[in-house]
Amino acid sequence: MMEFIRNIIRAIVEFFNRKPVIQRIRKKIINEMTSEKMDRLLELLLEAMKILFWANRDFKSNINKFKAVYSFKTKDGKMGASAVFTRGFLPGSYKMKVVKQYLPDNNVEVTFKDGRSLCELLLSENPDIFNGILENKLEFSGNLSYLMKFVYMSRHIAYTFGLVS
Repeated sequence: MMEFIRNIIRAIVEFFNRKPVIQRIRKKIINEMTSEKMDRLLELLLEAMKILFWANRDFKSNINKFKAVYSFKTKDGKMGASAVFTRGFLPGSYKMKVVKQYLPDNNVEVTFKDGRSLCELLLSENPDIFNGILENKLEFSGNLSYLMKFVYMSRHIAYTFGLVS
């Protein structure tokens, strides 16, 4: 029975590791990055992160024994989303859930000036959180190490999906 479950899980992982799935999400993210509004960019990045947790065991190790709620929004309130990292159904498993709205009960709250500031921080060649804070492009409250961890995972997404070189 366990071998059967392992085979199903391997099939799911192989499905998500296929290039067409990654290319489709990459195309959506690039289209959003080039648009004026960028109102779905955060949501797409969180969905890409969720898929990578499913598909890549090494990447999933980033959330092993990690429980936190990240809430993101823009100052004008046009964008808002949250990432909830919780314990999974199986013992020792952890998962990520994407909520398409801002959750006030959080461990880390990040407020971006606008969609462009979000893009510059999470998808730039060399993200600099402190510079973003000094230039008033972002504000945050909560654990700074959690924010650094999220930026690290976002960088991994950007490289995996070919958004930066």
